[in-house]
Amino acid sequence: MTKPTTPAGLSDAAAELVRDLNHATRPGVGGQALTVDQMYDTVAALALLTARLPQALTQVAAHLAAHADAGHLTAVDENGDHTDPAEAVAEATEQLHAATGDTIDAARALDAVQQALASLGRR
Repeated sequence: MTKPTTPAGLSDAAAELVRDLNHATRPGVGGQALTVDQMYDTVAALALLTARLPQALTQVAAHLAAHADAGHLTAVDENGDHTDPAEAVAEATEQLHAATGDTIDAARALDAVQQALASLGRR
């Protein structure tokens, strides 16, 4: 299988890897619990992953704005009639900004989890 190179292909691949992670971190899989070191490393990697998402979301918003500014977008309402795309662009832009803020908050929370795990060991 070749490595994806498009933004959508890379996003799909990342989603599948997160799905694999979800399966690997299920309690009781393989009969063993994650060690503290494994939890620390997993959360550290998730914090890094999450911290990188705002850049991608901001760049998607920039592409959307560029297409809107150039007049390259159309919109269709629920009846199939063409409408002004400005409302859809505004909604998508607002939600991209909200998602960016949410991922920044999530990355900060994961950093805090990582710091808390750093002080733990196992008897």
